[in-house]
Amino acid sequence: MSGPTRHRRSGLKVLRRKGDAVLRAELCVNWAYRVWSGLSTDGRGPGRSPLDDRQTALASAALDGAARRWSEVEEGEALTWRW
Repeated sequence: MSGPTRHRRSGLKVLRRKGDAVLRAELCVNWAYRVWSGLSTDGRGPGRSPLDDRQTALASAALDGAARRWSEVEEGEALTWRW
């Protein structure tokens, strides 16, 4: 291999500049998914919640909506999500 790809290099730049914010976002997403899917949030592994109750409720509602939209997609169809 001839070195990092352009995509990987740009990702590494973001991590160097905003690593703490990226880590916090990843922890928030992981926590919200664990709560929404019924996985354990107890014990040493997950740690303390990075989200307050309101944020957790908003994330759960958004995941419910996404799951509902996905379940309505028939085989062979596509789901387009505009940001």
